[in-house]
Amino acid sequence: MSDAPMIAPTIFIIYGITGDLAKRKLLPSLYNMQRDGHLPDNFYIWGTSRSAHDANEYIASIKEFIEEDHDTSALDSIESKLRLVEFNIKNHEDYETLRTQIEQFEQEKGLCFNIIHYLSVPPQLFETVADNIGQGALNTGCSNASSARLLIEKPFGFDLHSGKKLAECLARNFEEDQIFRIDHFLGKETIQNILMLRFKNGLFQKIWNSDHISSIDIIAHEELGVGWRGEFYEQTGALRDMVQSHLLNLLGVITMDEPSKLSAEIIQRNLARILELVSVDTARLVIRAQYAGYKDEVGNPSSSTETFVHLPLIIDDNRWRGVPMSVETGKALSTKETRVVINFDPESEDQVEGNILEIRIAPNEGITLHIKTKKPGLSFDSQDTVMSFNYESDTVFHDAYESVIYNALQGDRVIFPSTEAVLASWEVLQPLLDAWSEDAGEITSYEKGANAADITH
Repeated sequence: MSDAPMIAPTIFIIYGITGDLAKRKLLPSLYNMQRDGHLPDNFYIWGTSRSAHDANEYIASIKEFIEEDHDTSALDSIESKLRLVEFNIKNHEDYETLRTQIEQFEQEKGLCFNIIHYLSVPPQLFETVADNIGQGALNTGCSNASSARLLIEKPFGFDLHSGKKLAECLARNFEEDQIFRIDHFLGKETIQNILMLRFKNGLFQKIWNSDHISSIDIIAHEELGVGWRGEFYEQTGALRDMVQSHLLNLLGVITMDEPSKLSAEIIQRNLARILELVSVDTARLVIRAQYAGYKDEVGNPSSSTETFVHLPLIIDDNRWRGVPMSVETGKALSTKETRVVINFDPESEDQVEGNILEIRIAPNEGITLHIKTKKPGLSFDSQDTVMSFNYESDTVFHDAYESVIYNALQGDRVIFPSTEAVLASWEVLQPLLDAWSEDAGEITSYEKGANAADITH
């Protein structure tokens, strides 16, 4: 998190470049980075696909996902850097061919490249691709000055067992510092700003504990339903899709101990440590629900997949013992919002509530502190007053995928969770997954556009 190092020459390999993720997110993000001057001069994009594709036609297919008045020179530059490779990701020989092509390219350019492998493929193929990369000797750079890195999308398994199995696969093919597990929530500007808020302001650091904080709630609501992600969502549900990665990682950022310095290694260690102490609060009710019409959307009339979950949590350490916490997420709700609400203890017995710190992640990113002030007039009555930090209206927020790619190019793993953190989050949820598997039972239904409060009360 210090000054950015010079980015080395890089070949960015996207496995599955013709898929939705690459078209909707990766290539538009790379275009934005090229437009803004954030890609190194010697940066090349290689995309694998089962069938041959023309680069010009492919670039034309992504134009609907970039700005309408796009920068022609930036888009032309991306096209000039793009090579589409006919490739079968299950065929070991294709990886050997790919390695030969990279070696030839390096000889032509007279450069040794960093290789970034981006797995934009279905999660059931993660292990196949990782093993083939390792067996094809694509997991190292051509010199001590270059490296190979793996960027892998969630889900990191579908439960604790599969999460461990995936972790073992990655570990036999890559060193831990080569693995970049993508949680695009951690790439958001406001999430990273939490680290600064907590650890660069003594005002908060000294009261960030159970002596002063009465509760912490994390909320991630969406107005839209599952949409085009229906097939994927039916396999995952809200608990796996949002809680296991995004929301538990966010809870970890909010509650972890102060790192001795803001380095990737120490932040990752502290994040993993706090997640190892999180558990479901069995004294409070877990709420699991599904919006009306979901079964028709996914074509499964017997589906018990949750689209809403409210999960009460506790942390068993001295800093947080006794503080009730919760994460809540749902689709097809009345509002779209992602925020953290931190309630501080009242200062006196006659106060109903204390100060409230609200961190808004989306929309209208910012931080709000609710405080008590004197009401104007002759009496000594109090009133609630809001102190807000809002980004300037012309602030440009980079897409989280731009942050993910940029940090990976630098080799900075500060926004990427470690193996230990991933497995710790599965440990939190596995008892709940086991219980739901044994007895799916009746799942609460709610109408599209419902208020979350009506579901939880």
